[in-house]
Amino acid sequence: MLFRRTLYCSNSVRTIYCVAVDHRTADTRAMIDSLPSQRLAVLIRSLRTEQRISQEELAERAGLHRNFISLIERGKSQPTVDNVFRLADALEISAVDLIQRISTTAGSGHNLPRRS
Repeated sequence: MLFRRTLYCSNSVRTIYCVAVDHRTADTRAMIDSLPSQRLAVLIRSLRTEQRISQEELAERAGLHRNFISLIERGKSQPTVDNVFRLADALEISAVDLIQRISTTAGSGHNLPRRS
């Protein structure tokens, strides 16, 4: 899940006041209206930070260089399909789930045309 919403309400005699609080992080907001490669960069960083591992540790787990992880997370480099699988394994997520999470982001508007 990219975000959660919490509803805080206060009752008065005649009126109910409600405030919706959006718990989206800056990273997940950036994923919504960006290109798939940019959403992948944000997702990799988010997954890595959720697991509280460094770029160096992720690189070691994936068999990649730390600088390459930094380039991917900053959107300066795009990983090959082989490296997407390596990163997914290192982040303990399936590559299919990783790709689904970047392709089904609400409001992306950047879906590739389907072949008939």
